[in-house]
Amino acid sequence: MKNEFVKQNDHTSVKNTAAVTAFLTIILLSPVGDGRLLSFVTMLAFFATFLTYAFFSTRKYHFSLWKELHKYHVVTFWLLLGFCLSSLVSYLLVVIDPEIRVPDKIRASVWYVLYMVFFAYAFMLARFCIVSGLSHRRIFLWLNAGMLALIAMLLGFYHFAGAPNAAGWSTNPPVGVHVRIMGMVASIAIVSNVVFLVLENTLSRRFALFLYASIFVGGAFMVWSGSRMSIVVVVITVLLLLTLARQFLQMPWRKAAMIVLVLLLAAPASEPFSIFPWSGMGRMLNVSSLQSATQGQEEAELFEVADKVSSSRMQIWKNAVMQIRQSPLFGAGPYGFFRVEKSSFGHPHNIILQFLVEWGFVGASLLFGFLLCLAVNGIKKIRPAFEKRDSAYVAAAAVVFMLSINAAVDGTYFALFPLFYLVTAYAVFPFLPGDDMQRFRESICGGRSQG
Repeated sequence: MKNEFVKQNDHTSVKNTAAVTAFLTIILLSPVGDGRLLSFVTMLAFFATFLTYAFFSTRKYHFSLWKELHKYHVVTFWLLLGFCLSSLVSYLLVVIDPEIRVPDKIRASVWYVLYMVFFAYAFMLARFCIVSGLSHRRIFLWLNAGMLALIAMLLGFYHFAGAPNAAGWSTNPPVGVHVRIMGMVASIAIVSNVVFLVLENTLSRRFALFLYASIFVGGAFMVWSGSRMSIVVVVITVLLLLTLARQFLQMPWRKAAMIVLVLLLAAPASEPFSIFPWSGMGRMLNVSSLQSATQGQEEAELFEVADKVSSSRMQIWKNAVMQIRQSPLFGAGPYGFFRVEKSSFGHPHNIILQFLVEWGFVGASLLFGFLLCLAVNGIKKIRPAFEKRDSAYVAAAAVVFMLSINAAVDGTYFALFPLFYLVTAYAVFPFLPGDDMQRFRESICGGRSQG
């Protein structure tokens, strides 16, 4: 089987790369994050296509990552299994509740199916990468290509199509989704590009220049989108990456300074395009919201000011806490906050409140325990990954770290767009035997990585 795989690898690499590239870039330009039922169906269609392709591409190789997880990480396995059962209970309680309307039950059902599909996608992507040799490095590079294509299309629409509705692009852009969610995607591309520059010391000058240019364009786009928390988490993550690179690899200060300088220059570069209240530094500083919150009041209430500046998050969190008290054990079920809140906010904009609202204390405890186990196992491999210059692993870990911080005030564990890339990054995390992925790949099918 090993010889057979080696012979097939060269023939299938182009096909595998093309399939995954199309999957990652086409989905970037699709309306899959606006919360409508059509978005859910669109996302399900994308996942069904990839899962079908990945299944038939790997069906000849007999190994189970689920069994590997149980064998080498017993606690992680049982926490995940426990959450699957608990979430099923939360969902069934919604289905059998006679007071919940049928449309809300349908929405909960679609969302629950999406959660299960995300779960299957993580394992199938990991399996696909093992068999095909596809690296997360390639995945994140194509994500970067998708981001650049998205920005080019938005510029084209604005300058060549007249863009009569450009003032409403914040929530209804001609391609993609909500601009601040697209800003989150840009942050993923920025961080992964920084990882490649920091860890890969054999980059050609042309490719390194491309990465710097992508960081600059992505940074300008992120500021233009007005995604405040994305800016904060990018700064935190990049500084952490540079610190670890200095500690583990003695990275030259010149390279660190160059990366920081490019990011700093990106902010003012976005201002000529930031002509709407929802874009650019004006929205970043939220001056208008602060003025409206304090106008006509000598001493504005702290809660009201914070609620205005935080885009109504204070009120959202207050409502979420009230909902948790009503269904403390198993929560309101999938998409439960939307049903209770009855507003345009489908999630509480906070990962802790989100899990508690949807899954209750039982499900949230199991899920947080599972994520904590992944974090502990992942942190143990950070230094070896830096020393081995494993840019694929470090990029995935950096994306998980960054989006998890962002989840403190936003929906990176809820909104379909960032959740898709978050799960993609999680697929590289350590639930395989041993520290050497290549060794395990060779033990299965004798393959080699496609970088």
